[in-house]
Amino acid sequence: MVASAAERSQDTMTRCRLMLLLTTTFPETTTHHGLQLVESLITAEKHCPGPLNPFRRMLVCDLLPRLLQTQGLEVRPKTLHNLLSRAIEFYITYVTTPSRVLQPHVNLMM
Repeated sequence: MVASAAERSQDTMTRCRLMLLLTTTFPETTTHHGLQLVESLITAEKHCPGPLNPFRRMLVCDLLPRLLQTQGLEVRPKTLHNLLSRAIEFYITYVTTPSRVLQPHVNLMM
């Protein structure tokens, strides 16, 4: 039901949040929907300038830890390298950006 609602959603962020909810509520779906969500987030991120955007935050803070904990998930080394590079870029930018410049949606405690 959540998956079908996500597929029907016109808003990219809503679709990604629903898919993340699906993988959080039903961890067994991570092997099927996790990498699709990665692709959706990376594609959506192309329209947001800089590494401190809500799609990157969702990828790095919410989805990547779940993917790395999933048993049986086959991630190509090149894809894993790409994801870890994005995570490093996000965290370095986050810790080196003054808090008055950070946008509210970049809060890591969401």
